[in-house]
Amino acid sequence: MDENERALLQETAELTQENNKLLKKLHRQTIFATIVRIVRWVLFVVFAIWSYVLIQPFIEQAKGVIQSMQETQQSMNEMRAKAQGVLQVPDVDFSGLQNMLDAFTINGQ
Repeated sequence: MDENERALLQETAELTQENNKLLKKLHRQTIFATIVRIVRWVLFVVFAIWSYVLIQPFIEQAKGVIQSMQETQQSMNEMRAKAQGVLQVPDVDFSGLQNMLDAFTINGQ
């Protein structure tokens, strides 16, 4: 082997070692980026579950309040329907005070 071939072989070995170092560095960066991405998703999921657990009692309380309001409204509508059927409450136009007073006058007095 002459000097030219030996120098070329030495240069190839050095370039191969340099490439190997760069490839190892890229591989480490890729692994690190993957780990960071996984940790980010895990934190996102944990935060979502934690938020749901934290807010859950307030949501249940709000649902209870809304259900109670709906039941109250339904019972009021039932009582109103019963009262109109029993008392024969006349329809009154509340847009004007005069119409309301005229509805309750006795024989034009």
